Amino acid sequence: MFYEYAVDPECYADAEQIKRLAGEFGWCEGRLISNFPGTWLRKVKEAQDAVFKKLPIRQKGALTEEWDWLRKHKEKILVNSGRNFDGNSDWISKALREHQNKPFQAIIAHEKTSQNDDLLLPDDLNAREFRWKIRHDARVPRTPEGLCNCVSKLLQESSCIRFVDPYFNPNKEAWLSVLSAFIDLSHAPKIEYHLKIKDEIKMDINQIKNGNFELKTKKWYQKFSENCQNHIKPLLPSDRRIDLFLWCEIEPFNDWFHDRYVLTEKGGVRFEGLDEGESLGQRTNVFRLSEELWKDRWNSLEENSKEYKLLGTIEVAG
Repeated sequence: MFYEYAVDPECYADAEQIKRLAGEFGWCEGRLISNFPGTWLRKVKEAQDAVFKKLPIRQKGALTEEWDWLRKHKEKILVNSGRNFDGNSDWISKALREHQNKPFQAIIAHEKTSQNDDLLLPDDLNAREFRWKIRHDARVPRTPEGLCNCVSKLLQESSCIRFVDPYFNPNKEAWLSVLSAFIDLSHAPKIEYHLKIKDEIKMDINQIKNGNFELKTKKWYQKFSENCQNHIKPLLPSDRRIDLFLWCEIEPFNDWFHDRYVLTEKGGVRFEGLDEGESLGQRTNVFRLSEELWKDRWNSLEENSKEYKLLGTIEVAG
């Protein structure tokens, strides 16, 4: 779902190459620039400074505009993958050497100094180039490993993660096994799980509409909270916590709380379920979200949501 490219910093010191690359990278596009070396942005600035005085005014403007965008949106486009960087050779040689050990999707170079097939120029990036043309969807095994593989980079790079499955059941191993695998991948300080409380609230619907609903007085909530503590707590390291958000739909529905997602502050992926399949060979569809849909789904789960009614939260700490 998310692919890492090595991009020569010199490309961003060339106004014509900038035209081809601008807007093509980001979590919602599925293409990410490897922070290779760890000072990639600084290398871009150094490359621009080296040629800036020699350029006509229009090209200077293109470089300045792109630098400002890169600096402002670095969290959207850069991915850190702990790659080694040999400081004793040129960037392309270093990238090719690293590519042998831990392949990039492709290496995009300012100029072609090698006939290596994985070395591309910005002019090579078109719909016919398979290393550039990437899918926004996939069909994967419905196993913890299969689901994790879709979002591993996203989970590892994000600070706030929202798992969304309206039908999450803390008593079922099918959900717990996937949640455990997700947690193991992530280092995010903030983890949330958003789910739907439906059948239990039928008797309380009038209280909810009138604003007289007290979640913690309900026996079903007390039992649900107890189950969360008993079954989710063992999945968490001692320094981690997860907050569960309990939502409901009130007729007439503004929006059906049905789809499942992994959302972060960077982007998101839609799943057909965040639970493990019932049989070993079961597969499921996953879809990377566009920026528009990601923002819409993220905002719909804010505490002041106009689409759903937040009944309350449950905190589970390791």
